[in-house]
Amino acid sequence: MSTKEPKKKIKFIPYRPVGSKREYSNYVEVTKSMLDVSIKFCDVKPPENIEELQQVQKTGLLKLPIVTEVVLPLAIARAFLDALRTQMEKENK
Repeated sequence: MSTKEPKKKIKFIPYRPVGSKREYSNYVEVTKSMLDVSIKFCDVKPPENIEELQQVQKTGLLKLPIVTEVVLPLAIARAFLDALRTQMEKENK
């Protein structure tokens, strides 16, 4: 006879290690491929000088440096979307 222990459910606990940084983003771009979802986080800042302002006014384009890009497999992206919806609904209650 073999004795099998019941499988334990593993709980993931995120934590921020000392010295790790946190990023601020006020612009997000999301794109999807057949395999994954890419989320690009940017920090939009005003033009730094008059020349840059004039260039933006002339072209109508403002380049945004990507602070962080996260690429998620579709299954994880769906779980992320569900978790995001859950958190946003908590805010509305």
